[in-house]
Amino acid sequence: MEWNQGVDKFRSYLLKLKKTDNIWLIHHADCDGCVAAVFCSYVIKRLGLRLTKRLWVLSSEYDLQFQKELIRQYSPQVVIFLDLDVVSDGVLLGDWKNKVERILIYDHHKVDDSELKKLLSDHKDIFYLNPRLLPQAHTFPASYFGYSLFRKFQTQDSRIWLMGAGLIGDHALDEDQELKEIILKEYRDLIKSGYDTNSSLSQITFMINAGYFHCDSKNNDVSYQLAYEAFLQNNPSIFFDFRIPLARELQRRKSEVDIAVRQACISAENNSIQDESLPLVIYIIESQHYISGLVASSLSSKYKNEIILVGQAWQDKFSFEIRRGINCSIDITQILKLQRNYYTSLSAGGHPPACGALVMESDRDRFINTFREAFLNLYAQQDRGRIYR
Repeated sequence: MEWNQGVDKFRSYLLKLKKTDNIWLIHHADCDGCVAAVFCSYVIKRLGLRLTKRLWVLSSEYDLQFQKELIRQYSPQVVIFLDLDVVSDGVLLGDWKNKVERILIYDHHKVDDSELKKLLSDHKDIFYLNPRLLPQAHTFPASYFGYSLFRKFQTQDSRIWLMGAGLIGDHALDEDQELKEIILKEYRDLIKSGYDTNSSLSQITFMINAGYFHCDSKNNDVSYQLAYEAFLQNNPSIFFDFRIPLARELQRRKSEVDIAVRQACISAENNSIQDESLPLVIYIIESQHYISGLVASSLSSKYKNEIILVGQAWQDKFSFEIRRGINCSIDITQILKLQRNYYTSLSAGGHPPACGALVMESDRDRFINTFREAFLNLYAQQDRGRIYR
């Protein structure tokens, strides 16, 4: 199956849904996932289908416990997942999935084949589309999928600027330089003057991400609301029109998150721990905002050849964001996979250059120790090149 065939098949499943079906859309809370949700929400509504609930999944709740309990309680007929690694670590293999008649999944994270086979054999009404499993083996981000699906229904008006904003911050493109050049060239050529990757589009990406990483993110989904309005009007400048309350609120969140990230990165100069035996840097932060991923990404330019492990307590959990330095080619997913021999997280996975993991707060040190053990094991293999991408 080729890429366009995969998108067509996803589209065909949507077309088969009944207008009375109770549809839930669940997406990752970052710019890539938000943009995909905007495109897909529009397609669902345009088809006259009933989108009764949209849930955004913060990185700090990647075990999906809250979402799974809601599904158990209300039993929607259709659930659509976007940009969520719901296969790894058994996240989707619970009894709740039997409450749902049809499950559609688009994901582009690395996936364990054995877990995927178990999932698909366990439930006959799941359609799973992951571009890594297609012949091209590209890593098309969720925003590109959402845009591709949207174009199946509306070919004249592309809204390609929004897809571009979703792509900018996604780590999948860091894995696939050929794909990155193809996609970036495509939307650079089509975007209106003034919305290039170095100015407004990047700012839109940062604003959407900050809306989710801010401590108020659970109260209301400002990022999605403003993105959807800008999409409907096909007007990126809405993000910068501070006469609009949503735009003002999103800018406030971005400013506060920016300050927290800068302070944490300064603190990392003195408080991060550099491993003596491994190219590994560990840093634990405290913040009211969920900034561990932003801090880890920022530190990747300082610790160019290392793996950066940034942890942060969040409610009753402890979340880790893991990045590789800009000159490092180690596949982080391989470390996490080997770590399962010693310790299984509530959830763990992602892309070779950027991963995340969620554990109970009491297991913070256990996660760090077993991550280091797995890294040492992998790093010590005779053919050291095997740990690289």
